[in-house]
Amino acid sequence: MGKRHVAEPRPVHAPRNEFIPTDFSLRPSKTTTTAAAPTAATTAAATAAAASTAPLALDTAPVTAATTTAAATTSAPVLGSSPGGDTCAVSSSQPLNGSAPSVPRVVLEDGRCKVWHKQDDVFLTPRLNAHFALSSPSACDSARSAALTELAVKLIEDSLNETLYLASVAKLDTVMSVQGFKIEVRITGFSHKLPALAARIFRHISTFQAAADRFSALKEERCRAYRNALLKPLKHSAYLRLLLLRTPAWTIPDKLSALSACEVEDLNAFLKSLFSRVHMEVLIHGNATEADALSLAAAVTDTLPVPAPPLLEIPAEHCLQLPRGASLLVESPVGNPAEENSAVEVYYQACQDLGRASIRDRSLVDLLEQVMSEPLFDTLRTKEQLGYRVDCGTRLTHGVFGFCIRVQSAEYGPDYLQGRVDSFLKTFRDNLSALPETDFRAHRAALQVLKMRKDHTLGDETHRYWEQIWEGSSLFNSRQLEAVALCNITLAELCAWFDRHVSMTPVSDDVDSFTEGPAVENGGGNGEAGGEAGNGEANEGDGRGKVHARRALVHVWGQGSGRREGRRAARKGRRRMLGRLRRVGRRVARMARRLLLPLVRMVGGGKGRWWWRWGI
Repeated sequence: MGKRHVAEPRPVHAPRNEFIPTDFSLRPSKTTTTAAAPTAATTAAATAAAASTAPLALDTAPVTAATTTAAATTSAPVLGSSPGGDTCAVSSSQPLNGSAPSVPRVVLEDGRCKVWHKQDDVFLTPRLNAHFALSSPSACDSARSAALTELAVKLIEDSLNETLYLASVAKLDTVMSVQGFKIEVRITGFSHKLPALAARIFRHISTFQAAADRFSALKEERCRAYRNALLKPLKHSAYLRLLLLRTPAWTIPDKLSALSACEVEDLNAFLKSLFSRVHMEVLIHGNATEADALSLAAAVTDTLPVPAPPLLEIPAEHCLQLPRGASLLVESPVGNPAEENSAVEVYYQACQDLGRASIRDRSLVDLLEQVMSEPLFDTLRTKEQLGYRVDCGTRLTHGVFGFCIRVQSAEYGPDYLQGRVDSFLKTFRDNLSALPETDFRAHRAALQVLKMRKDHTLGDETHRYWEQIWEGSSLFNSRQLEAVALCNITLAELCAWFDRHVSMTPVSDDVDSFTEGPAVENGGGNGEAGGEAGNGEANEGDGRGKVHARRALVHVWGQGSGRREGRRAARKGRRRMLGRLRRVGRRVARMARRLLLPLVRMVGGGKGRWWWRWGI
């Protein structure tokens, strides 16, 4: 018999990946020239020009060529002296923008788009980061709109799965998210094919229509996420705090009920209104020239509808101003019925972020966190053993600074935890006044070193720039400004800041960090300060002054709340009962002694010592 012929299987070819980069060259910068080496005169002229355009220093020392060269060649903090004569981790004559003299600048601004660009001059890699913020008036004007916007972003990501997978193979990553009225799209990776991926994504967004099967699956996933969002006490407390401060703010139950009633036709109709009027803000940072950035922005904005909404039509996000001298209390049981942990979150609203004018307040709140974090953990966690999670930190809510203390415990309820936090703050204030000057300088120098730390990657630098753009600010050298401002901050100033914004005891100074108005507004940036919410009046206390602190308390009750207090009360009750029994026994013994002593003397004659030995 002849050999049977078996046909070889045809090879299955993977789809062609058009996002694999082939060009890894660095784009030429404006400063790159092909001229010959500069002469000494040219170098001196360039140095003088650089010194004349260098950022202003905080002291009056002249900026020489030597200091300019040293600042340009190093990014490590240098030692200087503060006016008090103590050693400071950063010199006030150091350029405020450190080793990165260039910052993002606006290269295009019209009614539809605002483009920020910075070409990488630090890491010199063929990588590019493009961040987009799409603002729409329809994204969060109701609980239904907020839920549909979040679902739409998930459906768009799901429909782009194949494209995003091929891009991830080529080291191009994409992340989409929603916050308030803004939809954020971040694209990072090699610069060669990133513009093609961005154009593909935004073309898909502008023409997207949801399919019924995927809508049902992802709708159920979003409903499940809403139901499980408040299972952890600390997440629940943070949600309640933001719900109290933000406006507009929609509760998770409202979004859940609104989304449950929606169908795929409702979502597709909503998408037309969502992307019909969109304003875009873009940051392009990395291996791209200004012309490349404008070309990328044009390719993306061409997919958007025309015209874009005026910026005044995009609703601003607000942060409500808390009443001065009062404590607002929000209580709620934890979302998980089987959760034993309880949580308390104590929030102190400090002051509005006014950009460069608020550098000192920003430095003070960070310095308070630096000084308080270790004794707070040592006292409440290690010594008193209230719970496993004890921390404190700064908060920035729509352009308003705050300070927050959180404690989570499975043994104690929020009321007891709140009392221990208040007791700690009173003790901490006394210890802060008695803090040795050497320890205060050490805390201040450690914070300065953290603020002057270099960015480790291009992504770190982009994140720092994007954080400022997202908040509507352009203070890209804020960390350096804060480090310089720390040189002049004294322990007495920190104590005064604590008395004004954290302490609930009356103080004599009547100056407030807020101006008058109904609310603190963050229309994508630094808003106008608001006036007194509620009554706004402080208690006079004992006549020494007014309480200026603005405080919000969030109590989340778990199933284990008061368990240790209950055991402690039971032990006290048992000791109290045993004490009563002992006292009754002593009374009975004394009465028996009075009644039986005459009879013993008559029968036994004499004192009857053997009866006494029995204890009668």
